[in-house]
Amino acid sequence: FVLVGLFYWTRFPDPHVKDERLAVFSLCTSINGYIMLFSGCHNLIMLSDADDVIFEDCTRNDVGRFVQFVITCPLLTWQVSMLARSKMQRQVELVLCTFLMLVLGCWTNAIPEFNYRMMAFSLGALFFVLLVINLDWAVRETSD
Repeated sequence: FVLVGLFYWTRFPDPHVKDERLAVFSLCTSINGYIMLFSGCHNLIMLSDADDVIFEDCTRNDVGRFVQFVITCPLLTWQVSMLARSKMQRQVELVLCTFLMLVLGCWTNAIPEFNYRMMAFSLGALFFVLLVINLDWAVRETSD
């Protein structure tokens, strides 16, 4: 992962080229390189027990996985919106929906009370539905 990430990150380092499609591809490739570098290095940390949280009921939770998702998934949805050539507002909506969905998912996993857990799950599901709707709008706006 790390070596491929380094290759992608150094292969297309200049997003300021004259062709707009090549600039978007260059930026997406650089972001993919960062995601692969981050995921590869972060997976080394997740192999250890350094990122584990043990709750009062003796359950163990791997927090590193959620941290990795909260950082990389918004970047991936940002790439999809850039490749769809959507407007900046739509790109921000997609990244925020993804981030809030994942944060609420982390919160759902950490809450011991059932009622609060279901409330956080419902809010996370709402942001997932908004994410899917915004992705559909982003593609429809640019394909018309």
